Amino acid sequence: MLRLSLFIFLSLILLAERAAYAQTTTERPDLQLVFDSLHVNGVFLLLDVSANQLTAYRPDECRRGTLPGSTFKMVNTLIGLETGNLAGPETVIAWDGVKRFVPDWNRAHTLESAFRGSVIPYYQELARRIGLNDMRSYLDKVKFGHMVVSRATLDQFWLTGSSTVSLVDQVYFLQNLLAGAVPFSADNRAILRFLMRTESTPAYKLFAKTGWVGFGRNEGLPAPLTPTDYGWYVGYLDRADGRQFIFATRLESPAPVPEHWPAARKGVTVGCLRKLGVIK
Repeated sequence: MLRLSLFIFLSLILLAERAAYAQTTTERPDLQLVFDSLHVNGVFLLLDVSANQLTAYRPDECRRGTLPGSTFKMVNTLIGLETGNLAGPETVIAWDGVKRFVPDWNRAHTLESAFRGSVIPYYQELARRIGLNDMRSYLDKVKFGHMVVSRATLDQFWLTGSSTVSLVDQVYFLQNLLAGAVPFSADNRAILRFLMRTESTPAYKLFAKTGWVGFGRNEGLPAPLTPTDYGWYVGYLDRADGRQFIFATRLESPAPVPEHWPAARKGVTVGCLRKLGVIK
């Protein structure tokens, strides 16, 4: 009961802070230069955690929701761990024998290899094991955008359908996660942090997850109902001086996307962080 009351209290505080953040958003239209340099279109949002300051490129678009794609693996992983369907990074889910167009998917995977390789079939099976009731229950508590799930869509609702998550939603989910204001244990949050670890330098550590809405649309995978592909890169950066920054990037392109587009998700993010002076 005490734990539940504390969770509700922290959630109310964070909801109140959202209104305050909306009044301290700095618009940076000059970040378009970063997108133009990589020949892509999209949006970017940054939260300086200690300063309670948002910086946005195209703030109206930052509030518009789209399907989250594989960024939902962050939530799916935590729910899987919390419900006991995953024991840790070493948890194996066997290959179902169905040959898919990504060769690396045609084998058994651990949680670690599935997360880092964004293995969709692994996470579809995980969602089925979690089940509709637990999935809905945790989604109601987490508030990761507006996720719409039914029994028929349990293994694909983050890839197709009417679920929507905005950049603002992504940033505040990560803020709640880092503050511990989510219904997941410290041990399970630490496992997700390990899985998201992307880059480590003397100046900073980068934690991130990619997403691609529309990936495999011509290969039999669930796809959005429009001809637009969306590319996500979301996460956070811990600087050596103790400052922490949370970011979300979303690219958009008519399908089929250009060859350089997948790599541009991280490229744009790093470029924006450099232009804003977060990293050198």
